[in-house]
Amino acid sequence: MVTGQPLAEHNNIRAIRRSLSAITCLPLARVRYLEHEADRLEEALEGVPFALAPGLIQGDPQHRNALHTADGTAVLCDWDTIAQGQPEWDLVTVEVHCRRFGYDEAHYQAFVDAYGLDIRESAGYSVLRDIRELRMVTTNARKVRHAPESLSEIQRRVDGLWGRDDQLQWNILLPSLPAASKRLGGWFGAAGRSRAVVAVVLIVRARGPCSPASGWRGTAPAGGGAAPAAPHVRPDQ
Repeated sequence: MVTGQPLAEHNNIRAIRRSLSAITCLPLARVRYLEHEADRLEEALEGVPFALAPGLIQGDPQHRNALHTADGTAVLCDWDTIAQGQPEWDLVTVEVHCRRFGYDEAHYQAFVDAYGLDIRESAGYSVLRDIRELRMVTTNARKVRHAPESLSEIQRRVDGLWGRDDQLQWNILLPSLPAASKRLGGWFGAAGRSRAVVAVVLIVRARGPCSPASGWRGTAPAGGGAAPAAPHVRPDQ
């Protein structure tokens, strides 16, 4: 970000269409389906009423972008998608990551209790959810040529969208670069998960500051599921 220059407006549909134009790894029928979904959701978005005031949003607040410093302060990293937009987009991103990557209902409810709003109860939630998931899937499908080992998971996610399976658990896409793999190694396990558990509420809360003293820390995925990635690595969007 360059100081003094206005931030871009957050636009998921534009990002989805940009990715769709570059996807080469999926069968034509699946690409046509994703294009149809983009058309459907763009039209539906026009009728979504936003309750929160627009402002600065991070764009990708999720477990692997939320870290704790040594003194327990929450730090949100990876600001590549910072923009002006509706806070609901950040809130639905948290919900999608909790539901898709194996965090239980109690974990997400802790976030809701701390923030004070459950995006699932908002008018238009299903549209926002579907758009956010479509962006995640199309972004990673576009990147398959750089990470061919992710293809089977991308195909699995697309099949899930095709089948309207909104409870399908997604597997985290890990980078294949040796250096990134070494960096990730230090973050796996319970200790790593506790460092990067969703303290996102401290950052995305649009209605005022929230202190770490609130005591909310969340829990690791049930059964030791998806582990967070290291900072500066963006396996998912």
